[in-house]
Amino acid sequence: MMPQAGTRVSLYFKGDEEESALAVNCIRSGAGCREADPLDKSLTTEHGMQMRLCRCDMGVVTLKEKVLLDDLTGIRMEGSGGLHIVADGEVKLEGQEVNLNGNRGVTIYEGKAVPDLEKLLDTEEGALLPEVTVTAAGKVELSTEEGEDTVQNRGEKVTYYLAWEHADLSHPSNRYRDEPEQKDYDWAQWRLNIAAGMVVVGSVTILGAVVAGAAAGAGMIAAGNISAGSAAASVGGAVFLTGSLYVAEQAVSDAVSGRLGDTEKYVRKALAGSVVGFLTGASGLMMQGASLGKVLSLGFGEGFLGSTAEQGLLNEDGEINWALAIGDGMFSAVMAGLVWKHNTCNGDIGNENKGEDSYTEAIIISSSDEVVDFYGRPVSQRTKSILKKFQNAKAVEVVNDRGQKSIILVIENIKKRDVKVSDLGKLQGVTGKEYALFRGPNGQRVLIQGDPININIPYKYTGKGWKWSGHSHPYSARPSGDDRQALKHFEQEYSVIKSATGAEEYFKSTVDMSNWLPGMDL
Repeated sequence: MMPQAGTRVSLYFKGDEEESALAVNCIRSGAGCREADPLDKSLTTEHGMQMRLCRCDMGVVTLKEKVLLDDLTGIRMEGSGGLHIVADGEVKLEGQEVNLNGNRGVTIYEGKAVPDLEKLLDTEEGALLPEVTVTAAGKVELSTEEGEDTVQNRGEKVTYYLAWEHADLSHPSNRYRDEPEQKDYDWAQWRLNIAAGMVVVGSVTILGAVVAGAAAGAGMIAAGNISAGSAAASVGGAVFLTGSLYVAEQAVSDAVSGRLGDTEKYVRKALAGSVVGFLTGASGLMMQGASLGKVLSLGFGEGFLGSTAEQGLLNEDGEINWALAIGDGMFSAVMAGLVWKHNTCNGDIGNENKGEDSYTEAIIISSSDEVVDFYGRPVSQRTKSILKKFQNAKAVEVVNDRGQKSIILVIENIKKRDVKVSDLGKLQGVTGKEYALFRGPNGQRVLIQGDPININIPYKYTGKGWKWSGHSHPYSARPSGDDRQALKHFEQEYSVIKSATGAEEYFKSTVDMSNWLPGMDL
């Protein structure tokens, strides 16, 4: 039973949408609550109809009628209208004393009552007769109005009301009808609602792109390192994507539930999604190259403003839950901080320099001297090309078994012809840092740049079919204890060391002491 408008109720949400709410009970209010006994339960409609479940009695009470089962007085049926007892079988009245009293007479019929079909057909448009007509197959005891000589009949099976489409709905009791109105879904209006929402999304997309482009041109975002065109495309794309998702969410919800929201709801959804998209795109641009503190501030602002805008546009009364808005802001700040940390520790080296629009203009100074390594040897074009690939390498912060942290540069899926084990020592001779080459179970190759005297190898490149092709040393090619220990993590017997001086040595995970003599190095 639906509560009246303005009634305080307890709601249960079956899902995450407002439309899924169910009113599970009403909260009693008004002056009558002070005198009400909480042990007596009742359900009262706006028409004054009441169902009672009290300590001493239970029953149904209307404005004029009453049927109660009372522990003290027994069963009571009281009312200002008539009383009809109808059954297909035998009707029995038994008791110590049975009294039948009619102020204007008592009539008893035996046999089957005959319906007044002519009178029933004479009613206009199938309206209900003043008295419900009945049929009984056995003995029936009825009280009738003075002068009546027939029992009115509606049918062999007793039906108390005709179908709605044939009923007289003028009575006040028919004013409120709870059954859903059956009608075909208005797909045309559904499509118009979507179109209206997308018009709003498109308009805000253009406006957001213009604002972002102007701000970038004025150097107000991304420290001036992004062009107006890129800023406009980035923010405009975010606005269009987010706004479209909000409209699509409403459209799918309507189609699945069978309910059709009005056009204003779609417009509000589109506007809310577009505003959230603009804030997301703009804050993302301003976070580029920013410090952690600025990133957290921008993240909080994005979440807080987005939440307040969304609540103000989608809540019917425009009410804003400030606690929810602050919570959304804090969540957005935390997520922005995590992304900042991920990009700082694991981000792509040179990613901020990708694309023509992301470079800062500069002038060049150069030397006419030939490029040489630490040992004065010319650097080959092949070595230069390998080093150039590290401009797009991935920087990964790793920690070894001793708790020591370092940042390594990783190039994954490098081609076999682009780098070989023989190149590792030459690379170290140029940069002064160690290099290691690995081959995966599917033939993929990974090149890693470490520190000047060591490399911390991520466990993801060990075991499970990975092979350690070799690594470099700055001077000597002699393996260290760490080198031998690391080799135990690979399913192979040998690996090779290439030094920057050109030395080479194959080694195993164990030391060959067959030719060792006291005083010799291991």
